[in-house]
Amino acid sequence: MNILALCETMINEKGEVMFSEVSGIVSGIEIRRAREGVALLLSECKTSKVVEWKEISSRLMWVRVMLGKECWAIVSAYGPRCETRKEEWNEFWNELTMCVERLSKRNYVVVMGDLNARVGAGEVEVVIGKYGIPGENESGE
Repeated sequence: MNILALCETMINEKGEVMFSEVSGIVSGIEIRRAREGVALLLSECKTSKVVEWKEISSRLMWVRVMLGKECWAIVSAYGPRCETRKEEWNEFWNELTMCVERLSKRNYVVVMGDLNARVGAGEVEVVIGKYGIPGENESGE
């Protein structure tokens, strides 16, 4: 694996870190006990291709990487559960939407992570295959 997204890291810092011998960029929370946290781990060959990154919140971050002649933006996202306060839930989805819209103007965009979405057991072309889990939630819509 060259790029791996982590969610619910509960790390109390932001910026570059080392996970054993693997480089990473984390976006946690610095002022209180961490409940969320996201990270992107990059293989040694991809670390040198990083153009820039941004820690948006403890639930959202991105890194821009040159892959050949193309620039790709990799987003690590950790969506709130449906029982989370509606304001927090809306804030996350608005931030994710704005992030993808801005990044897609100059890059290919890949969103990775845990969006806490249940889309049901029905097959949806390009979204989920025939092995989904029964039940849907608002995030899954």
